[in-house]
Amino acid sequence: MRVGSSLPQYGAQSARFAQIPVYAKTLEDLGAASLWASDRVIAPVHPTVNYPGTGGIPERFRSVLDPLALLTAIGSVTTRVEVGTNVLVAPLYPPILLARTLTSLDVITGGRLIAGFGAGWSPDEYASVNVPMRERGRRLDECLDILSRYWQDDPGAYAGEYWTIPETYVGLKPVRKPPVYLAGATPPPSSA
Repeated sequence: MRVGSSLPQYGAQSARFAQIPVYAKTLEDLGAASLWASDRVIAPVHPTVNYPGTGGIPERFRSVLDPLALLTAIGSVTTRVEVGTNVLVAPLYPPILLARTLTSLDVITGGRLIAGFGAGWSPDEYASVNVPMRERGRRLDECLDILSRYWQDDPGAYAGEYWTIPETYVGLKPVRKPPVYLAGATPPPSSA
């Protein structure tokens, strides 16, 4: 059996970062197979849609460490345990910047990245980055196409509905092509 654990990145724990690498290393030493970080861009005071299963936005989401920065830090103090996102709302990020960041994270960890993506549920998060939520599925598809090309082509290029990347050198490649997991539990918006 492979056992993983979420990292303590939310609420009061986020302010005590110095303890998180110790926690991660202890879990690795105890045999954990993976460590995970999730994504929350904002915690709106008056959400358009409540966090699933709650009457608002949980208080712990008011303070959160960035998942990719956290995984990079944890990856640099561990040697065996895989590090992954559970779940990164990929359509909120420019795919070329996400590709560079994930590649760097995989290189820093020696090929231990697992990329878990989803399309998200919060209209407020989409509005905060000026991305129409109704486009989230198609944007996620393009992001996955760009990541695939970035991780295998050199030079690489992409022309899609939302993103255009001119032919460009992509010399830095992941140690291994990161496995990509897709999550989903939120229905598409009724206007899509």
